Amino acid sequence: MSVFVDTSALFAVLDADDQFHQRARAVWTNFLERGEDLITTSYVLIETFALVQHRLGMEAVRTLEEDILSVVHVQWVMKPIIELVSSHCFPRIAVSSAWWTA
Repeated sequence: MSVFVDTSALFAVLDADDQFHQRARAVWTNFLERGEDLITTSYVLIETFALVQHRLGMEAVRTLEEDILSVVHVQWVMKPIIELVSSHCFPRIAVSSAWWTA
């Protein structure tokens, strides 16, 4: 089974003071033990790194990268996907190349 991991889940796993930390840690461990395919997107990564850096600091960012994201597969959002979505959802807004360039 594949499991999509979002910012709130990643943050709860990382932050021991988060109200959902114990539950998130238990679920995370269970997923790892069962060999679940953990998936996220580049957008979630950007949001999570910004949140973790702001609230917990750079040491937590390193922990996130080295210990947590090392077992997550990242699906990079590419220009054609963004253009397709934006043309249907936001037809009057131009898609900036900054959205998809690394």
